[in-house]
Amino acid sequence: MKFVRSFFPILFIGLILLFVLTNVILSTFVSRSILRPVRLLSEGAEKIRNGDLNFHMASKSPDELGTLVNSFDLMRGQLKESMELRDKYEFNRKEMVANISHDLKTPITSILGYVEGIQDGVAKSAQKQKRIFDNHPHQSTICESIN
Repeated sequence: MKFVRSFFPILFIGLILLFVLTNVILSTFVSRSILRPVRLLSEGAEKIRNGDLNFHMASKSPDELGTLVNSFDLMRGQLKESMELRDKYEFNRKEMVANISHDLKTPITSILGYVEGIQDGVAKSAQKQKRIFDNHPHQSTICESIN
């Protein structure tokens, strides 16, 4: 009995310390398994917000958070593909507008030259004006723009 009384406080304190230590270890393990995917998602969202889509996220965890990380990475990949496609369409649109502008510039410049010549009095008579319109390769356009 005397032995039990002398070792009971030591045994009680030892069990409490063992319980606290076990609790700390388990809490750390569980919080890491939860916080790691959340931190990974947070970092990924920050990169996407800054316009960086050139990264990869993967989780080997089969739980809900692992599935969420993998789904987030699939979404990032699809967003990257759609932005690349948008950039390609934008480049093609700009190129098409530049080509159309160039194709329209040459005849319009020629038409403006003839119209300015007529306004300056190069062709004062109706007969000279008719000859200019009849010989010009864009005569229908000129006639439409004057009428």
